[in-house]
Amino acid sequence: MRRLPALLPIIVAALLALATYWLQFVVSSERPSGLGNDRGDPDAIVENFHVDKFDQQGKLAMVLEADELKHFPKDDSADLKQPRVRFLSAGRDSHWRSDKARVTERGDHIVLTENVRGVRVATAQSPEQVLTTTEVILLTDDEIAQIHQPLTVTQAGTRIDAASGEWNNIEGLLQLKQVDATLQRNP
Repeated sequence: MRRLPALLPIIVAALLALATYWLQFVVSSERPSGLGNDRGDPDAIVENFHVDKFDQQGKLAMVLEADELKHFPKDDSADLKQPRVRFLSAGRDSHWRSDKARVTERGDHIVLTENVRGVRVATAQSPEQVLTTTEVILLTDDEIAQIHQPLTVTQAGTRIDAASGEWNNIEGLLQLKQVDATLQRNP
């Protein structure tokens, strides 16, 4: 009996060691909860989303807005409702809108879908240009719109239908493939 008080700390330490081992086993053998980055449902929903992007000189270069943004952690992408994108390059402002969009993880690709409309704002040198189609891939860093669907471009009474094209906002260049044009006659 006299040895029991002397052995008590050793017994307590042994029980704590067994309890620690048991907890380690229980925690490591549990199944994942499904709350990680491989979920297919959104982890965040934002209403009246607005983000500004600035160039290297600190000037406002692009504005992205949407009625709703849903972020998906699985691939770090986002779905947008009623997105609006504005490029604000020196003298070459353009505006894009559609019913839906998907934004990649870095935000450098925006795929606009359903009722896509792009407008290059009129300047003293050129009238307003309007492009309509069903899908556009915006490369936001380069301000390029890639169109792989049939599209229509109108400018001051001129209408051009094309099978596909690319609109470079910075260079002010519109390249079209398989074109059918209706030109307005000057009086």
